[in-house]
Amino acid sequence: MMRSYIPESRGTGRQGLDLIGSLSGSFGLLAIVFPLIEGREQGRPAWSWVCLAASIPLLSGFAGRQHRLEKTDRAPLISLSLFRERAFSVGVLIILGFFAAMASFMLVLALYLQDGHGLSPLTSGVVFAALGIGYVPAAFAAPKLAVRLGKHVLTLGALVVAAGYALLIVAVTAIDVSGPSVWVMPGLCVAGIGMALFCNPVTPTVLAGVAPGHAAAAAGVLSTAQECGNALGVSAIGVVFFGVLDHGESIAYAHAFEWSVAVLAGFTLVVAGLAQLLPGPAPQRS
Repeated sequence: MMRSYIPESRGTGRQGLDLIGSLSGSFGLLAIVFPLIEGREQGRPAWSWVCLAASIPLLSGFAGRQHRLEKTDRAPLISLSLFRERAFSVGVLIILGFFAAMASFMLVLALYLQDGHGLSPLTSGVVFAALGIGYVPAAFAAPKLAVRLGKHVLTLGALVVAAGYALLIVAVTAIDVSGPSVWVMPGLCVAGIGMALFCNPVTPTVLAGVAPGHAAAAAGVLSTAQECGNALGVSAIGVVFFGVLDHGESIAYAHAFEWSVAVLAGFTLVVAGLAQLLPGPAPQRS
């Protein structure tokens, strides 16, 4: 009987946990995300600005340490040479932008349905289900489309999401908060299709253009970019939504939602354009 096994793989640099880099990078990200999320609710106190200012030396120190470790043939948490690869740099931007828009969309939709329309959490969840109606079948089709279209499937997904947002704006303009909320479901269904076409293939598509030796580190950074995008998007669109909202009147929720979704559609269109900057597939050798 033949036995097969996967040989152990080791990096070229000296291994070991970079505790200082882990702490400086983690605290640097925390110093950005925490004040953006919590600072608005507390009226932007002085500590929120101090945290944002502190993120600069923390992240600068993190980057400097990673550079020194790489130069001395030790294993950095993130190889800065990754950012010289176009696939990775563009991939970080499109993941950051898309997930910032998607997470904040969920927030403003919940606020519009529950505080504007006065729906219960359960009823608004039923409306949310329209996203899943579009998402699930598109998720099954996304891998095959990714094989056929390559990076263009990401552009297609982002454009479909933007089209869904446009349908939502039209529906909300027609019904404000007094019409039946079922009118927003077609737009949600279309947006769900686009989300599946983008989310499912985005990481494999980006990693396909990254050097194999950097793939593991790149995957970790892309995952971090997704989480940071979620947090930053909620904070940024919260400024738009609550800036338009006037005294909490129900009809104002419709206007705040329209403006917020319009901004998110713009973000998504930018992502669609950035996806075209990803490198194409490597030429086949004969």
